[in-house]
Amino acid sequence: MSNRPPQQLNILVSMYLGYAAMMICRQMVTILSPALLADESLGLTKTNLGDFAAYGTIGALVGKLIWGPLADKIGGRFTFLIGIFLTAVFVIAFGLSPNVMAFTGFSFLLYCTKSSGWPGLTKLVGEWYHPQHYGRAWSILSTSSRLSVVLATLFFGWLLSFMHWRTVAFIASVFSLVILVGCYFYLKEKPDNPNFFKENETNADNFELTIASKQALNNKYNHPLQGTGTIDGLVAFAKSPRV
Repeated sequence: MSNRPPQQLNILVSMYLGYAAMMICRQMVTILSPALLADESLGLTKTNLGDFAAYGTIGALVGKLIWGPLADKIGGRFTFLIGIFLTAVFVIAFGLSPNVMAFTGFSFLLYCTKSSGWPGLTKLVGEWYHPQHYGRAWSILSTSSRLSVVLATLFFGWLLSFMHWRTVAFIASVFSLVILVGCYFYLKEKPDNPNFFKENETNADNFELTIASKQALNNKYNHPLQGTGTIDGLVAFAKSPRV
């Protein structure tokens, strides 16, 4: 029996939890905002909280432009693991921030590093799932962000009712680091078996499905933009009749 489904399940669970960890760290800026405003020792205003969100959004935009090309160079696994680690670190730094400038800076960096998640996932899904199953994989992974945000808001909001906000920030970061350890051991860059996507014999009688599957794999491994740089790729898109 093929070991492909169990391996794919391990990868899917690792990606799901890893991205959830990133989203939890990202959401901490929002979750902690009421407590930051109530902490008189900080002297923060609602305008300051708005600045945190604004600079965080700018960080997310910058991060998307950085992490995408970087993932192409260093691979999805490394990109994903770095993203989880840095988001956890920046939540700790955010929790230790003494003033507005530090809060704003670490909010920017937190959102920037969180942007590594999607490029990392894209590379990993491309390595571990057949092109005809991309939609299925992405439909599952896309729920990770929403589910994690809802649960994190409820849980860490509850912790804030009897814990200091800095302690809650540290707990969130430790939670993410624990997930990072699991991802480090279970998440692999690509299958060891070069015939990982070889069609099962159960599809042998379905001629149309077999042809479509082989064509999808051929498109994957022989993409017209394979080996081209960012600029060449953009030029190719611009020249496309569809564009």
